[in-house]
Amino acid sequence: MVSKNKKGVSPVIATVLLISIAVIIVIIIFIWATTTIREGQLKFGSPIKNSCGDLNIELSLSGNSLDIINKGSRIPLHTISIKVKEGSSTIPYECDSLDVSPGQTANINDITDIASCGVPSEGEVSGIVPIIKDDNGEKYYCDDEEITDF
Repeated sequence: MVSKNKKGVSPVIATVLLISIAVIIVIIIFIWATTTIREGQLKFGSPIKNSCGDLNIELSLSGNSLDIINKGSRIPLHTISIKVKEGSSTIPYECDSLDVSPGQTANINDITDIASCGVPSEGEVSGIVPIIKDDNGEKYYCDDEEITDF
């Protein structure tokens, strides 16, 4: 004869346990996600995107020579990315580190020189994107601050 004296967890208790575990997992994921989002790139303790808006860069392109003046008051310019139109596509060329502090000027004598920027001489410069560094030294491309008139 089969004994019907089996013991187990009642369906109500099992349901409460499953819901509790699911809620705990959701809380853990929420805390992790909010912490991760807040730890974005920072410059001077605020989001780096705000620092891009504080840049005041003046450029003068004459032939293959580029003069860069950082007229800002607190954000140093690390380097630039020169966008070149080649046929139907636009290709970015990142220049070597310039590190132009506020109030300083830098010059690239020949942007086609592979040692500085490597821009092909047959391409047409369509824009220049400033690049700054965050508080941890990581590069940040200020795409919203692309300079197209120079």
